[in-house]
Amino acid sequence: TLLLISLALHLHAQTPAYVQYTHKEGLPSNVCYQFFQNARGYMWIGTNQGINRYSGIEFKNYSLEKYIKNNTEGITDIINVKGELYFLNSGGSLLKYDYEMDSFKKLFSIQNKSFLSVASLNDTHLIIGLSSGFVIYDIKNNTYTLQHSKTLLNRKVYFFKNKLYSATPRGLNIYTYNQETNRLIFEKTILSNQDVIDFT
Repeated sequence: TLLLISLALHLHAQTPAYVQYTHKEGLPSNVCYQFFQNARGYMWIGTNQGINRYSGIEFKNYSLEKYIKNNTEGITDIINVKGELYFLNSGGSLLKYDYEMDSFKKLFSIQNKSFLSVASLNDTHLIIGLSSGFVIYDIKNNTYTLQHSKTLLNRKVYFFKNKLYSATPRGLNIYTYNQETNRLIFEKTILSNQDVIDFT
């Protein structure tokens, strides 16, 4: 369920006002995994049934069946890199939105890997947290490398000052990114043996 909240000011008090959106108003599903607002003001919503774009007035639904065979998984993450929108499908696919065609292009997929989270390493490379390991994806050359395949459930990745932070069931793993070799070098784990689901 999508819940949009705004504050309505009254003379004597502030009362929060909200509108609740469900499948009745145009969402294909009430199960929403990810939200992202782009520079054009659209709210992009990743659900277990595909991608939705909300203009503030109406929803537009994008089914993934056209781009992904046997689409039974939803959108787990959305990222903007230099104005381009990329969407992760938990079934193991990376999609890019084409503004001119108002459609999506599948960039690549990996069988038997769940795509859980994404971050930007720089303007040309994405890091994708997998059910086991990571993918470093080269946007410019449309190539990728798999790394650290024994690291399980990289459910949230965050890149800051040349360090990659990854939330896992066994703590928060920290890696250094070597841009010359395009490799992640494991440094340490903090919050060891803690089930880290998310962090900011």
